[in-house]
Amino acid sequence: MDAGLDDNVRGRLSPLKGAVVRWVNDDWPDLTNRQLALLLIVCIEPGNHYLRHLATRLGVQKPIACRILDRLNDLGLITRQHERRDLRNVYAVPTARAIAFMHAFDAFFSTASH
Repeated sequence: MDAGLDDNVRGRLSPLKGAVVRWVNDDWPDLTNRQLALLLIVCIEPGNHYLRHLATRLGVQKPIACRILDRLNDLGLITRQHERRDLRNVYAVPTARAIAFMHAFDAFFSTASH
């Protein structure tokens, strides 16, 4: 059955499909889109990633961003660090496991097939 996608769209989405299928078949945890988006922000973008910044970037309220951070922390993908000047300010830092995950996810893209 034809999915109704033109060849251009199919071609652009094919690497994503390949990467996600390989990811699902590998030993990495299942992440929601929001969890993956937050993890990508923390791993790829330089600087400290404070809760309010992450909530704004994801278009969610701070309690939702906090729950996402909690889940990623439980999975060993991020840790929380306190700012030295003000211990109330907490930011997310990727763990070695998160960096390994990003390298694996990148490899899924580079080996993506139709």
